[in-house]
Amino acid sequence: MHQLTSQKVLNYNSYKKDSEYSWHIDATSRSPISDIKLTCLLNLSEENFEGGDLVLFKGGDVYCKEFNEPGSAVVFPSFTNHKVNRVISGNRHTLALWMSGPKFR
Repeated sequence: MHQLTSQKVLNYNSYKKDSEYSWHIDATSRSPISDIKLTCLLNLSEENFEGGDLVLFKGGDVYCKEFNEPGSAVVFPSFTNHKVNRVISGNRHTLALWMSGPKFR
């Protein structure tokens, strides 16, 4: 019997003026026994920035304006399609944490 333990992966993202990240999902795992389940984003920006909105797709675009506040966090299922709009001014810094678990059935 295989014992499955939760895995956590961190990624630091820095967006400067005119940077963006097009539509994507995080729920891609090459493991035959686990999937990426949750995405947690933490806004590490030390100053406010303009643009760079996190947008989730849930039957339509859902703008996460609250996430633009430095120190804020958001958690969503990793199979949710999402993007980061173009940064207009300032710098946007985030930390992504992906949490894995047993394969979805």
